[in-house]
Amino acid sequence: FSDAHRNVLSGAYHRRVYRGADEAPNLKALLSQIQMVARVVNGVSLRAEISSGRIPPDQLIAELLSFGTATPLQIISIDNSKIQQAIDAMKKIPESLNGKPDVAEIEKTLAALESVLVDTVDTVALKNTTGVKELKEMVDELKKKKLMDPIAKTFIPKKFWVNAIDAFEDDALLQAPEVAKPYFGQIKNVLVSINTVKAKLTKLPPESLKPSKTFPSAISSLHPTLAVAKESSKYQSKTPNFSRTSQQWTAYSNFISDFHKTMDKLKPSLESIQAVKSVVDGQNRRRNLRNQTLEYTSGFPHGASDMAMVFVDLTDAWMKGILKTDKLQLALEELRNVEVLAKKVEDVLRGQKGGAIDPLDKAVADFYPGADGSEITSGIAEIQKCVLNTNESAAVGTVVAEIQKLLDDIEKQFKTLGEGIQAYKDAASDEEFVKLSGTVKGICDESVNAADTELQGLVGKMKKENLTKLRATVDSIYSLVAQIDLAVTTIQINSEKISNRSADLDAFYTNAGALSTFLECVKSNKNLKSVIDNMSKIANLRKFDVKALDTIGEGLEVVKTVSKTGDDLKKLNHSITEIKNAPMKYKSIQRIQDANNHAKIIGSAVQAVSNMKNALEKRSEVETILKNMDLTVVQKYNVNTTASPELEGLLQLNGSIVKMFTALDLFKTSISIRQVSNLADQSEIFEKARAVAGITGDIQKMRAGVQKLKESDSVTTPQEKQSLETLVAQLDTIDSMGLEFVKYHGSFDGVQKSLGVFDAFFVDFASDLA
Repeated sequence: FSDAHRNVLSGAYHRRVYRGADEAPNLKALLSQIQMVARVVNGVSLRAEISSGRIPPDQLIAELLSFGTATPLQIISIDNSKIQQAIDAMKKIPESLNGKPDVAEIEKTLAALESVLVDTVDTVALKNTTGVKELKEMVDELKKKKLMDPIAKTFIPKKFWVNAIDAFEDDALLQAPEVAKPYFGQIKNVLVSINTVKAKLTKLPPESLKPSKTFPSAISSLHPTLAVAKESSKYQSKTPNFSRTSQQWTAYSNFISDFHKTMDKLKPSLESIQAVKSVVDGQNRRRNLRNQTLEYTSGFPHGASDMAMVFVDLTDAWMKGILKTDKLQLALEELRNVEVLAKKVEDVLRGQKGGAIDPLDKAVADFYPGADGSEITSGIAEIQKCVLNTNESAAVGTVVAEIQKLLDDIEKQFKTLGEGIQAYKDAASDEEFVKLSGTVKGICDESVNAADTELQGLVGKMKKENLTKLRATVDSIYSLVAQIDLAVTTIQINSEKISNRSADLDAFYTNAGALSTFLECVKSNKNLKSVIDNMSKIANLRKFDVKALDTIGEGLEVVKTVSKTGDDLKKLNHSITEIKNAPMKYKSIQRIQDANNHAKIIGSAVQAVSNMKNALEKRSEVETILKNMDLTVVQKYNVNTTASPELEGLLQLNGSIVKMFTALDLFKTSISIRQVSNLADQSEIFEKARAVAGITGDIQKMRAGVQKLKESDSVTTPQEKQSLETLVAQLDTIDSMGLEFVKYHGSFDGVQKSLGVFDAFFVDFASDLA
């Protein structure tokens, strides 16, 4: 990206200086008023919904105090003495996990089975026997194929040719011409046979020079088998580990049982540590995140601190003017004890040093409970039902490779055969040879009826011909015949060898089928992953450095401090339960329909306006983030809206931020403070807030897209990974500001109606007092 992309806001704001909230006094004042409204109606909602039993006390406490995934009962149940005992027990665990030989053997089996989880083997392919029958038929045909018949039945043995041509090249034959007659006959027979064979070879159909009509080549007949072998080979080195004795499995089951008994004793203490961490982390989230989803306390975005403000809000002159009474606090009086206790606990929780518990949590992380022990036990029992029975002999193990080698050679021999036959036809058709051969055969024909006295002349006539050329050509043809014969012989020998391995090939397929059945059995074990994960957990614990448990004192102090809130949490639960059980003095509160939902809508709409004001105050911070936001790595790897839809908003972030601040500038100057007599009169600010365009896209999806790119194989350099890591942190900061205002449109749309519901309540409440 260019500098214009990197410094997103530089050209949009013309170096304007923003002075913060003082530049928007009306927004500040109106926000203060609607925040009071949100708190008060949330108080009324709590009073109504607690009495109706629609708000579980533990859920209300957990949300009000930002417990995260923890429950009040977990904090109340903390036993610090048992936690210390658990820490001491942890120090002994790594050494106690050194497995015996039987355990080690089973762990080898589980390690071998681990790849089953990622489904790298095609079990259907392992059972595929396609082509085996055709392969065997091809081999049988090759064994019987009479490829040499056109030559063998016609061709004259070379020794007759050699004897005859040697004789004519020897001058001694002129001295004894009477012995020449047989040699004339032999030479003619050779030349005739050469021509006859050439004619037969020319008539050979093309398919006769191929291994099979079924397959285009010899090796292609093995392709289905090679596919099975490829799948099978993925487990070739592992299969010896698949078969274990019942004694070994029993030893491992006992080992795991003892391990889980030990871990189960630690579980309550570890869960207590996790609960405290969740509670402490929750305080940080409550302080820093402006995009929380709150079910019962949306009017209290800061938790108990906001709830404590309700009774202060009820004394505010503006608020009393809206309420038209100063008696509402009487109806909410039962909440006062809840507020006091909640604020007391909150003060303790927020007083904890940020990150102080992290070393403790990290030190005991390997000890946190994994899968349920019953899942492990069941998984181990199921694995033992999967039995692999195969013939692992060397002959079976090498049969496919050896057949492949033989078929490769057959393919080579067919090529040699074809080349030899073509070379034969070319040599026998050579124009000079054909002419010379015809002349020589003519002389030989003359010798048939020649008298002995005439033979000397015929010998001389023969010797005048180019016997050197004749001999060279015929010798080369004999060499080609030998080449053809060797190729044919090799094809038949190799075919016989393959045929002799038929039983081994059948055993190979039996093994592959057995492996497929075994792997399918293993894959059907729904608890296999739990068993594997448990093994990994044990492996990590064996390597655990117990010295890490000597540096967790500060974290244990946090646990002790948080655990001391247990009594107040009990009282808090009791106070909420008392409200639920107490008779309702003010029937008007009971008559509010869907009080929590309306309070939630109002609280959410107010939070959106608060986020808008915060965005204006944090403009310089946002500008700095965007100025330093480097998207060049994203551009480099061509991550666009088509390839990575989740990054669409990121690539559009520049424009959406500019539009957002432009809209916020208009928003802050468009609102005015008016005299109002009821809550619904405040709906104007929400109507105008709805027009503010926030960030386009989903920040969480953008973050996920960047994280995905960071973890991909494309990004390899540390610098690029760090750049993307920084980008993730920048997106987290922006996300925490709650700038995706479109998420609040539902609240903006419904807020006027919800404000009207509480206006009606205030009128009804006043009549209650009359």
